[in-house]
Parts: sequence; C-alpha cells; structure tokens
Amino acid sequence: MAEVSMFEPFELFNLLNQGSRVSKLAEINYLCLIGRAVTCAQELAEASLCPVHIVTGGFQRFSALYPFLRTEKIMYTIIELENLKSFPVEIIATLLYMGDEKHIVDVSILKDLKVFAVVSISESNALE
Repeated sequence: MAEVSMFEPFELFNLLNQGSRVSKLAEINYLCLIGRAVTCAQELAEASLCPVHIVTGGFQRFSALYPFLRTEKIMYTIIELENLKSFPVEIIATLLYMGDEKHIVDVSILKDLKVFAVVSISESNALE
C-alpha cells in the first residue's frame, strides 16, 4: 500500500518541470482526480506501490497560480507531447525561479511567470 500525502501547488509545478529533455507533463504516469480527491486517493493508494499526492487547494488553486498550464485539449500527438515546454523550478513560490538558458531566452515563459529580472550565473558569458 502506498502513502497519501499533501502537496503544495508549487511542489507539483516543480515535479512537473523537473529537468529532462521532455516535460514531465508528457508522461503517462500522472492522474488528475477532480472531485472527492481524498477518497479517490486513498482507494488508489491501497492498490498502488507509488505514492499518491493531493494538491492543497485542489485544481482550482493550482489553476489560479499557473493558468498558463491549463488547456481544454484532451488528446495530444506524440510530437505535441515532445514539444511541451518545461518551466524553471520554483525556489520561492511566485518570486524566485532557477532555470537554464532556454528558459531565459523564451519570452513567453518569462511573461507567464511574471519574471521582470534575470540573473545569469555561469562559467561563461554566453548571453552577451
């Protein structure tokens, strides 16, 4: 039996954006439960070896904090899934992010996260 635990919205955001070459949003290992999340999570945990997390405040709170992740699209092609962009990891919720060069140069990411200043820390001055 797996454990059921609570997640803050930024923890789910970070989990979905953890680095690999493809966004974790493209993985099939995530399930969104809308409705009686606690009851569903407990039943799912009884039959699972993987931990089950419930987002504090539910979909409404997560969606309010990260509206740019919402979509009404149900089906995606493999190419669309591979091209989903990842976002920088949130260090301090809505204030401080840590990303890489592709996050810095993507204006839509900076706009979505309301980033108004960027500090580049690297061994070279690649952004000049």
